[in-house]
Amino acid sequence: MIKKRNLFLAGIFNFYSPGLGFLYVGKLTYAIVFPLLLVLFLGVSSWSGLIFEPTGFAVLVTLGLALWISGAVIASYTAYRQGEVKLARFQRWYIYIGFIVLSSIMGGILMENRSAMFGYEAFRLPSGSMMDTLMPGDFVISDTRKYRKQSPNRGELVVFLHPKDPADKYLKRIIGVPGDYVEIQNGKVSINGEVLDEEYVKDRYNQKQSLEISESVRIPDNAYFVLGDNRDNSNDSRYWGFVPADNIAGSVEHIWFSYVPEYGIRSERIGLVFN
Repeated sequence: MIKKRNLFLAGIFNFYSPGLGFLYVGKLTYAIVFPLLLVLFLGVSSWSGLIFEPTGFAVLVTLGLALWISGAVIASYTAYRQGEVKLARFQRWYIYIGFIVLSSIMGGILMENRSAMFGYEAFRLPSGSMMDTLMPGDFVISDTRKYRKQSPNRGELVVFLHPKDPADKYLKRIIGVPGDYVEIQNGKVSINGEVLDEEYVKDRYNQKQSLEISESVRIPDNAYFVLGDNRDNSNDSRYWGFVPADNIAGSVEHIWFSYVPEYGIRSERIGLVFN
């Protein structure tokens, strides 16, 4: 079959499903290599640590989009230059559908396992339990390899598997580390007999002063005591106890995007760094 490839379809296909546009114009090798190149780019971005720096993240997003768009442009230009060509056996609509399905499955697997494969996670804050440090609608990047090399420190923001339901991931601040003695009275947290200076806790979020710990409690070995910065509205260690060290899933590095419908994009929050 001899046909002319549509340059607009080639570009749209490759933008929608990287590699599909190249398959459409008969470049089978490009169709395989281009998606792998994007995966490699993502891997290098996280393995190098650049993704965990706001500036590096911005540069990587720019380069990634440029690579993505360039693939669509190259596919369109290839279709334009080809003219009428004899279609290969793989240039069939059912092959294209199969390519999309396979790409979607592989993409889902990569995203589902990005923590193990690439060493990062991305989260959107759904609640106000960490206000004002983190706000609903903030998107954060978590380094899931950081605590494989070191232990979390007091004051750091961490992502962890909930001790009562490991299927859920929570984000809180570490207040006490293994061996510490913790006490909470009148809204003030004491560690080893000394009241913590918690600049991150705003008075308006610490009015209820509920669930006090009137007697010092020792944090077990290999466990942590965590609290939300919004003490009046946070489901944390005051309710369900300590977080086992093995449940710590990663650190919170920076806000890469922030958006809520009522305010739109909150550019002043993008790039805020933690830990």
